This record gives sequence, C-alpha cells and structure tokens, in this order.
Amino acid sequence: MKYCNRPGLNEQEQKWLKEGTDFKPCEKSVVMMGDYIIANLNAMVQPNDTLRILGDFIFAPKRFYRQWATDFRARINCKNVHLVAGNHDKIRNGELDGLFESISLLKDIVIEKHYLVMCHYPMLSWNRSSHGSIMLHGHCHGNMEQWKRQHVPNALLIDVGIDCHNYKPLCLEDVLKICAERKLKHQG
Repeated sequence: MKYCNRPGLNEQEQKWLKEGTDFKPCEKSVVMMGDYIIANLNAMVQPNDTLRILGDFIFAPKRFYRQWATDFRARINCKNVHLVAGNHDKIRNGELDGLFESISLLKDIVIEKHYLVMCHYPMLSWNRSSHGSIMLHGHCHGNMEQWKRQHVPNALLIDVGIDCHNYKPLCLEDVLKICAERKLKHQG
C-alpha cells in the first residue's frame, strides 16, 4: 500500500498512508479497489478489443489465488486479454493457465507501424530502442519518473501502471501522446 495512492481506502487507512505507516488494508478496501479497477477497464475496452496487462494481475493469498484470479478475469468484458507476467503473477505453477490468450515475460508487437516492447520491469535497453521503439512497463508505481527524466530523458520508456494513470488503462493513442510530449520537452 505504501507505493501508490490506491482507491477505496477508508479514512483510517488514508491517514496511515499519509503518515507512512505500514498497514494491511481491510477486505472492504481491497474489494472497492478491485471494483474501481474493473469499472475503469470495462469503460475503456469493448468485448472484441485486445487488452494487454503488464503484470501483477492479482495479489492474493496462495490458497485463494486461482479462484480470485478466475473471478477477477471473468469480470473483464474484453475477451482478448494477454498477460505479460509480473512478480506477483504465479505462472510457474500454471495457476493462471487458461485465463489469458497468452502469458509471457516479454512481448514485442507492432501496432499501426509502432514497435512496442512490453515487460513488467523497465529496461534501459530494449529491442529496436535506437530505432524509435517504445518500451512499456509497470512495476515501479511511477517511482522512476524523476530518475528517467534526469538520466534517460529522450528514452521512450513509459510506465503504464494503472496507478500512474488514475487507475485507468492506456490505449495506443495515450502512449503516443506521452511519447510526443516527451520528445517536445527534450528537443534542441
């Protein structure tokens, strides 16, 4: 909870978050956050769209993991969902098998002539990075943005974690807009 200002926290949890107190959110707060995320996803994707989740699909106790993941996935309206697994995704034991069109650790795709490299973790060098490809990642909860501005200001390295974007997924147009803004800031 300390890494991002998550929706659904009750008053006491919001206070603890502001104070920097380590805490475990109550079940009601977790459910509210899940509902908020699902509502935002479903507001942006249509049943035949393609949704790519860059890791940490669900965080759940081991004994409930498969059931919670199945239930959460069933609530997403979009049929074509691909997972680029993150550190909280239990893929080694097959617990997410059958829930996604594909599961990978790294994915390179081309959409409308834009080359995208996707990984849960950010990379400093990625396939075709010197040729304008865009690296999409999560994991950092926006905590690397200042470092990236200082050390790799021209890199098309975008944190697409939903906690960096009002708990909403980004579409290709959003990503391209971020890239264009970044290029404008660092010209000349």
